[in-house]
Amino acid sequence: MADTIPAELRQADVNIWKCATKAVQLEAVKPIVAYWCEYWVVNQILAKELHKASNEMLDYTTHLMDKLEETKQKYAHEDAITDDAAGQAYIEQFAQERLDAAERVVKANKVTQQTAVTFDAAATFFHLVNIWGPPDTETQQKIKYAKWNAARIAKAIREGKDPNESNPKHEDAEPEQALDQNDPEVQALNSSTAPAPSHLQPTVEDAPDSDARSELRDAAGVSLPHSPASAAPSADLQLPGVPTHIGGHDLPPPQQSQPGYFDNSMPSPISPQPPVTQHQPSAPSSTRAASPPPPAPPVPAPEDLYRSAPPPTFQPPPAARPPVSAATAPRPTGQFTTDEAAMVQAQKHAKWAISALNFEDVNTAVMELRKALESLGAR
Repeated sequence: MADTIPAELRQADVNIWKCATKAVQLEAVKPIVAYWCEYWVVNQILAKELHKASNEMLDYTTHLMDKLEETKQKYAHEDAITDDAAGQAYIEQFAQERLDAAERVVKANKVTQQTAVTFDAAATFFHLVNIWGPPDTETQQKIKYAKWNAARIAKAIREGKDPNESNPKHEDAEPEQALDQNDPEVQALNSSTAPAPSHLQPTVEDAPDSDARSELRDAAGVSLPHSPASAAPSADLQLPGVPTHIGGHDLPPPQQSQPGYFDNSMPSPISPQPPVTQHQPSAPSSTRAASPPPPAPPVPAPEDLYRSAPPPTFQPPPAARPPVSAATAPRPTGQFTTDEAAMVQAQKHAKWAISALNFEDVNTAVMELRKALESLGAR
């Protein structure tokens, strides 16, 4: 039958054979992924002229080409088939789901032969990105990481060893523990910022890794020099940054900051007093002291200004103080990352977000949109 994958295809190129096998497995449950798998298989066969090897290969290639046309007409309403950008985002999202599923098993130290199959499948799906052009550095690292894990697990099982013994050790917990020490500076930082959960990482795909429908053992043929631990996609850790502005009287003088930003925080204690211009230059030394200054001969301390200001003249300034709350979160305009690499990274995560919304996966969409903003330097 034309649906049967010729055995000589595996002998000619095992990667093409793997992709063709995945297309057969996913045809009923993921027809869009199966379409792009067969699309890549046909192009590889024609590029390497494998269809000329035998009549069986020619019949198989012709059948796939007819099948692609039928699928394209059947799913003409699907952007993931008719639009290249949507198709690439769909494939990358699906590949990431497979990689995440395998990663969860590794972190739980419950690796089996099926985990190797899942890693190998993730590498196969990420490799489909070549349909739309060379993959970026991040995708290449994910392919290498998935292949390395598949080969590592398959080798351990073949040698009768426990594959969990060679699982990569994630170093993300160690720096978190360093921040949990009884360090006064760390405690001060934690008290001045909103507490961030230390061990929460965005895990939105909880699908089991049992979607692979055959135990492929070809991953054992892949040999890579070492574990690209830095390429693990789920090892990113972001801690909240130290606030660059603190409300109250710990603000730097307006001469060293943006005009109009600190002006709103200083006038209330100063505006009722005549010697405004004499007091502003002494603000840096008094504010950096973190405590009321010693008795200053010419100018009273800021706290005295609050106490000595008469109520009738002190009431108007608070009416003008509401802008302070708006100034606590200034937009760092002009500080966004606008280089080509950042733009490409942001576009990729935005595509993934669109793909997630197509599946009504809001959590994944929000996560990818945040990553897109972070790629551009936005928080």
